[in-house]
Amino acid sequence: MQSSNKDNKNKGQLDKPIKELFILSKCKTKAAYSSRLKDQHYKLDLKILAKEFDVIIETPVVIVIKVENIELTVHNFGELLFRNTTDLDKMQEIAEQIYSVALKRK
Repeated sequence: MQSSNKDNKNKGQLDKPIKELFILSKCKTKAAYSSRLKDQHYKLDLKILAKEFDVIIETPVVIVIKVENIELTVHNFGELLFRNTTDLDKMQEIAEQIYSVALKRK
């Protein structure tokens, strides 16, 4: 199930627009891309993500989901690891979607 809510559910709870809260870059240790939060005052609610997206694996601290045929490993501290894609625009869009749905203050 893919999230149909394009609006930021956290509007009013976040200090900045979603786009300014994370950075997308090539992962140094793996042949993939990752997104990391710039501010460590936030974390991701994995239970919300499990309800909004197709779940492949779920643990208390990590969830693997599929969004638009792209597999992501999502850590509760806010890192997203993208697999099987090099489309930076699509990764940016998906990261914004995930952070909009599940980002919350610690």
